[in-house]
Amino acid sequence: MSGRPTDDGVRVFRLPDLGEGLTSAEIVGWLVQPGSAVAADQPVVEVETAKAVVEIPAPYAGTVMACHGAPGETLDVGDPLITIGTAASADGRTPDGQVLVGGGVAQPEPARRRRKRVIGAERTLPRVPADPIGTRRIRLTGAARTLAEKVTRSHRELPTATTWVDVDATDVLRVRDELAGTGRRPSLLAMLAYLCVQALRRYPELNATVDGNGTDIVRVVPVHLSVAVQTDTALTVPVLRDAHARGVEELYAELARLVAAARAGTLRPADVGGGTFTLNNYGRYGVDGAAPLLNHPEGGMLGVGRVHPRPWVVGGTVVARQITQLALTFDHRLCDGRTAAGFLRFVADAVERPHEHFGLDDLPAWST
Repeated sequence: MSGRPTDDGVRVFRLPDLGEGLTSAEIVGWLVQPGSAVAADQPVVEVETAKAVVEIPAPYAGTVMACHGAPGETLDVGDPLITIGTAASADGRTPDGQVLVGGGVAQPEPARRRRKRVIGAERTLPRVPADPIGTRRIRLTGAARTLAEKVTRSHRELPTATTWVDVDATDVLRVRDELAGTGRRPSLLAMLAYLCVQALRRYPELNATVDGNGTDIVRVVPVHLSVAVQTDTALTVPVLRDAHARGVEELYAELARLVAAARAGTLRPADVGGGTFTLNNYGRYGVDGAAPLLNHPEGGMLGVGRVHPRPWVVGGTVVARQITQLALTFDHRLCDGRTAAGFLRFVADAVERPHEHFGLDDLPAWST
């Protein structure tokens, strides 16, 4: 998407492909302005997609000559994003007439021409009927609009089913606490991510998607685990790349980085898109279960409900245990109910017998 330099060293960088079928992005805010000096790989703008707010870096060093698009404006992939001068132009002016360095004045558009253009634009605006009294219209923009389009597509194209099971999480929480004595304390979500990857190894049918024509199932060998993260502004889905090749500690560290970046709005384009399966911890909001829409085009999602004390039968005696609900939503074209149940039962059994997967004697390696 980088433009070739002109004779005076001016290059136009266009909105790059942000992955996973995303064709546009909304500008959130510029981190530079015309006249700013930028280094290669320096973030220059924040944009919002259906996946997240991400920072886009400059591909080369130079001086900013123009920022194309104002905050709130949507650009398509391939549209001019920023113009950078890698060498000063002959008269020191930017394409819009602004002086880049030194004194001088801008060359404003003649008022008559500007007024004529604005009036002409007003004449072409469609009339919007007034809303009924007592209602308020909220336009879907940016991530909200793209998310609406994506969930609509998911509901329309993916025939899903959901199966769930209640699970005793008492022992896995105890193991998590025991790990603190070794200098490690992975989150419950990181431990579930590890178990999810092990289950996908045994049931690769769910680490797959159906192609756009609906004629072929495409199974993916690596596991790129998407993780739903709710921020103050939107639901984002960063991706744990190559989760199948990571141990629990590494999963925990990368997950912590992604969650922090998502909430700070500093996710990189490489951090989103391309997931093969989603882990969704909606239990942090106090709900037991859900049957969410799949993250199109992925074919499966493991949901985790809240962990809370409930009466549970252990050895014929009713005792208080820490119970959670695991739910698997899947594209029914990928597998039948038996395979889905096998996947879910594997994760549930691993949660209830965690020492078989997180044995303290094996902690130094924790390899996959």
